[in-house]
Amino acid sequence: LLTMGVIFLGTLVTDWVNRILMIGLLATFAVLIFSTFDHVQADLLLTSGLKWDLRPFPLTITAFGSAIVIPTLTDYLHGKAKQLVAVVLIGCFIPLIVYISWEMCIIGTLPLEGPHGLL
Repeated sequence: LLTMGVIFLGTLVTDWVNRILMIGLLATFAVLIFSTFDHVQADLLLTSGLKWDLRPFPLTITAFGSAIVIPTLTDYLHGKAKQLVAVVLIGCFIPLIVYISWEMCIIGTLPLEGPHGLL
């Protein structure tokens, strides 16, 4: 009901609520990363006992594959090819950095095996 109310108030209100929520999300993620990064252990990052798992593949396609938004971006950028390339590269690079930092913090702080391990 809250979401419907925000949407009913119009695009401007929805845009501002979305911005506030995104700022909160980014701030929370930054606090998590910076508070966890001191506890990362290099030996946990170099564990080679993991096997390939294809279950996260759809997430990877969604996060780093931006082909679905290219027509909209082309229209929004008025067909400027150089800007389109820059926007797509930056738009793929940001999730990659977030994903790598998240993985480093989780894999580097939690052991693979044991009572509190990832397995």
